[in-house]
Amino acid sequence: MKISVIIPFYNSEKYLEEAVNSVLRQNTEIIEILLIDDGSEDNSLKVAEKFLPQVNIFRQHNSGAAAARNYGVNQSKGDIIAFLDADDIWTDHHLEVLVKPLLTQNHVEIVFGKIEAFISPELIGQVSVNLDSVNNIEKGYLPQSCIIKKSVFNKIGYMDSTLELGEFIDWFSRAKDSGVNYVSIPEVVTYRRIHKTNQGMLKKAHYRDYLKLLHSSIARKKSQVDEASK
Repeated sequence: MKISVIIPFYNSEKYLEEAVNSVLRQNTEIIEILLIDDGSEDNSLKVAEKFLPQVNIFRQHNSGAAAARNYGVNQSKGDIIAFLDADDIWTDHHLEVLVKPLLTQNHVEIVFGKIEAFISPELIGQVSVNLDSVNNIEKGYLPQSCIIKKSVFNKIGYMDSTLELGEFIDWFSRAKDSGVNYVSIPEVVTYRRIHKTNQGMLKKAHYRDYLKLLHSSIARKKSQVDEASK
């Protein structure tokens, strides 16, 4: 089992170092860490370069998270893909507990763990935050809380780079509709940082993307039903 870790980043100089260090603390073997610079305009690249030669750095014009993740998957050499957002942190046992179902259940192709949100230290006292939502531990159907067999990408394709929000939800929906086998484990595997520039929390104008995802999923299911009835 060869694990490739992909960390896309864009203007993440505040958090990138902590994210990469959480990957380096893993006690499960990793064959490569790919840092994908999505056209950063701050000092993120300099932070990334501090980790050379332990990481491989790739750069692209600012094209969004989906394009950066796709780029990483395309460049990866492993047969298992693990993602981490540059503002989040893996638990020390992240890979150890996620890998276990893949080792014991050959049919499993994606393994999800749980996510625990936390308020970034610089945010405390500056803005109003719903602490009840922060303290909850939730199932993490997000890229940073799972590991994926690379063969799944060969089966269903890459993430939709036209989506500014929800690109992984769309990809996972396609995976489920295609019969990809996945399981969820009870352990928390990722700490999700709440800060001023969280894409999913602040880009409310992009919620129309979620409607687009819903319509796409409905269309796929209708097509499957139509095919089955022929």
